[in-house]
Amino acid sequence: MIEKLKPEKIEQNIYRGAAFGTEKGTVFGGFALAQALYACGMTVPEDRSLHSLHSYFILPGDATAPIVYDIDRIRDGRSFTTRRVVAIQHGRPIFNLSASFQISEEGLSHQVSKPAVPVPENFRPTYELAAKDDSPARFWVNYITQQIRPLDFRIVQPIDREQFPIKKHVWFKADQALGDDLLLHQAVLACASDYTFLSSSLEPHLKQNPKLKFRLATIDHSVWLHRPFRVDEWLLFSHESHNAYGARGFNQGHIYAQDGALVASLTQENLMRVVE
Repeated sequence: MIEKLKPEKIEQNIYRGAAFGTEKGTVFGGFALAQALYACGMTVPEDRSLHSLHSYFILPGDATAPIVYDIDRIRDGRSFTTRRVVAIQHGRPIFNLSASFQISEEGLSHQVSKPAVPVPENFRPTYELAAKDDSPARFWVNYITQQIRPLDFRIVQPIDREQFPIKKHVWFKADQALGDDLLLHQAVLACASDYTFLSSSLEPHLKQNPKLKFRLATIDHSVWLHRPFRVDEWLLFSHESHNAYGARGFNQGHIYAQDGALVASLTQENLMRVVE
């Protein structure tokens, strides 16, 4: 999965990525997000790194076909670089992304504190738990969990469902060394951030009716990167949902390093239609 995140250059500003999934599956949204980020990052000067991205998921991706990424070099300024990416399959856009990169600069600093939760070694990997999942979404959960390896996710238990918003905490990391390619670490974090995020908006409703079934999809996803990190070391993703309305759920969260450094903030809106 890690190598598939790196698309190949086929022409100036045009890249092609391998499919990711089974013959009957759709492309995992986080994977398209990561590939698009890596593609546009390869057009950016080496002295600047990603600080934010904003993306929209337009159509389901076809896991049996390659994805073409068309890069628009919006601006290369003295401090910031802006890129826009359109992901295309079968002649149609399925995803778009805007990303901003910045040179390294010194400045003032403050952050919120990392939640006090047990260490990841206290919990089992989700790929072990997914095989025994009896929820209505078990087939999709198991499929994505197996496909997204070698990423190791560990959900902090128990989840306090008596409070609102319901806060979920998830440890994750790559279980292989990724070297020092900063762009790869950023792409893997982007991919991982789409794995459990959507579940926050379901929690208040599943608490009331555990048998509810949904049609689910990510609509848009934004990431702000604050501090250096390595995704082959444990990171804590803490997320919650403050609102759902109009068949859309809204989620927000933060990612922390084990030493407490706030490395990223995220928001996401998702489709969540109840089905009979």
